[in-house]
Amino acid sequence: MTYAYSLYMLGRTAEGLAVMNRLPPEGVHDPHAAVYAAVLLLDENQAPAAQEYIFAAQSGPIFPEEKKLLDESLAKTKSTPNPSATPPSR
Repeated sequence: MTYAYSLYMLGRTAEGLAVMNRLPPEGVHDPHAAVYAAVLLLDENQAPAAQEYIFAAQSGPIFPEEKKLLDESLAKTKSTPNPSATPPSR
């Protein structure tokens, strides 16, 4: 997961997701790893896929820095306008 997150930080999120998808599921569901999996998926606008990792991260002990990272990612996702939403008519 560290390598996948490193790729994400380099702007290579798709490659990071590919690495993540090759990892054993039980490893990615570790609370610490789940934080980074959720961040990658949320950044790619895959909120439904990120939900299981968000739950795993919030269900276990994580470091304060990881909690902050997850919270920031969730806040960013909530503040992003929905591109499929129709604009209000005038």
